[in-house]
Amino acid sequence: MEFVAALSAPGSKCVLSDRAVPLADKDVSCIAEALRDSGIVELYLGGNEITMSGAEDIAAALRINPTVLLLSVADNSVSDEGALSFAAALKDNVSLVRLDLQGNGIGDRGVAGIAEVLTTNQVLQELVLQRNEVQCQGLAALVEALKLNRSLCALDLGANKIADVGAASVGQALQLNSTLVEIRLAANAIGPEGGVAIAAGLASNTRLRLLDLSDNAVGDSGAISFANALAVGGGDGSSSTCLETLLLCNNQIEVQGCVALADSLKANEKVLTLELRGNSMGRPGALAFAETIRANQTLTQLDFELEPSNEAGGNAIAEAMRTNTTITELNCGGPDAVWPMSASIRAEMDNTLRINKFLRGVDVDGQSDSLATSATATRFPPPTSRASRGDAETSAGYLDSSSAHQPAPAAATPAAATPAAATPAVQPDAEAPNSAMLELRQKLDAFLSTGTSLPEAPAQAAPAAAAPAAATSEETLPATTLPAAEPAVEPATEPEPEPEAEAEPEDVPAPAPAAAPAPAPAPAPAPAPVPAPVPAPAPAPAPAPAEAPTLAAEAGSRSMAEKMMVADESRSILTPSPTTTAMVSAEELNRLHDRVQNRR
Repeated sequence: MEFVAALSAPGSKCVLSDRAVPLADKDVSCIAEALRDSGIVELYLGGNEITMSGAEDIAAALRINPTVLLLSVADNSVSDEGALSFAAALKDNVSLVRLDLQGNGIGDRGVAGIAEVLTTNQVLQELVLQRNEVQCQGLAALVEALKLNRSLCALDLGANKIADVGAASVGQALQLNSTLVEIRLAANAIGPEGGVAIAAGLASNTRLRLLDLSDNAVGDSGAISFANALAVGGGDGSSSTCLETLLLCNNQIEVQGCVALADSLKANEKVLTLELRGNSMGRPGALAFAETIRANQTLTQLDFELEPSNEAGGNAIAEAMRTNTTITELNCGGPDAVWPMSASIRAEMDNTLRINKFLRGVDVDGQSDSLATSATATRFPPPTSRASRGDAETSAGYLDSSSAHQPAPAAATPAAATPAAATPAVQPDAEAPNSAMLELRQKLDAFLSTGTSLPEAPAQAAPAAAAPAAATSEETLPATTLPAAEPAVEPATEPEPEPEAEAEPEDVPAPAPAAAPAPAPAPAPAPAPVPAPVPAPAPAPAPAPAEAPTLAAEAGSRSMAEKMMVADESRSILTPSPTTTAMVSAEELNRLHDRVQNRR
């Protein structure tokens, strides 16, 4: 048979769960025979029609097989007799670390048989008994076994019938057991008394990491007891408990309990996950959690639910989340929320997601599509089902790529595609002087500041060809441009000493050095475009004429008013108007040169 052949591969797993044609006891008998000599590591037989007869065959094979680590017989009908058969196999088995018997109609008698074996078996680490018929007597037997067992780390008793009496036994076990890491007691009709008893055991336990009490009724008194357990030592984070995950969904907790839990987590440095869906925290509870979100530096996942009228509390939580850097999963209701979230709170949460860059999984009232416009929600879409923390951390290595999802800024649009009204006031052609003007401007500045003579003006300079405005874009801006406006120079009211007259850098700020192309050798009838500037240092100026020392001495004795007059006249010609694009021609350059020489 094909499922028998699957057992022949050593070191692998065999999945025979939920078959279209369910396995019957006769099929399981063949599987058990092959299992005796198989090297299989994991065997899944869930969702079939296995009864106590098939369970006996599998248990007999487990006594001999030394390799199976995980066995799942979930959702069958093995009953108490089948549970007793597995208990007997655990006496001799030395390899099985996980046994899943959920959904098999096992009652107190079958659980008592397993509990008896746990006093001697020190190999089994995880036992799943949820959705059975376990009551107080069977749980009491398990508690006694846990006092002696040193291997069991995870116990799942969810959806049974242990009630407050069984919860009291669990509280006693937590005070004595030092190996349990996870215990799940969801949907067990545990009330306030049971909650108080479990919290008392938790306060002195230093091993438990996860406690699931969802779908019970611990109420405010139970929640307050858990808050005290998490804040032992005056709420300064010195609690002896190492609990990291506390699940209290649908527990009839109201304002007082929520406020107490929020206050206990302000300084707690161990709790990572808190689930409070289906409870009514009210406005005070929401405000208290807003303060906790600001103060707590370890909480990574928070699930809660807000009444539609609790807009003040919802807005406070949304605002607090904008500065929080540790919470990566936020559930504000989920698809099974009791109350729908108001539009106002949803809008605030959406704004929060635009700011907070650390949230990876978000579910706001089960309406994840309402956050499609959020940059964070686009970067990390809310999962359809909550992933484990390991899965979430796998996708945590992200870079802030929100800019890729944002509309392009207006400044990045080429000028050719921008309407005339939206075009910047200063166009590239209006600010881009030709190379000859830049060269003359630099020489004029040197003349005004040092008094050196001016070289001869170029015979003719060809104006730069103006590019059409429609083809101008940000990328065509020249590397060096002059400022649009020069600071006004106030006239001097008093004569200044001659030494200070030569060091006057404020008159004309020196522009950034720019390379100028070689001037045309001879005047041309028609102006030709100047080639693009070459990034090379400007050629050294020609040697000064013989009368340069005399001119320099005259320049040193010239008054500041005359110098300013020369500078003003040069600015009027050299500084382009911000509203025009006219270039300086060769004739204007020669005329300016003659003016300066006449002034001297």
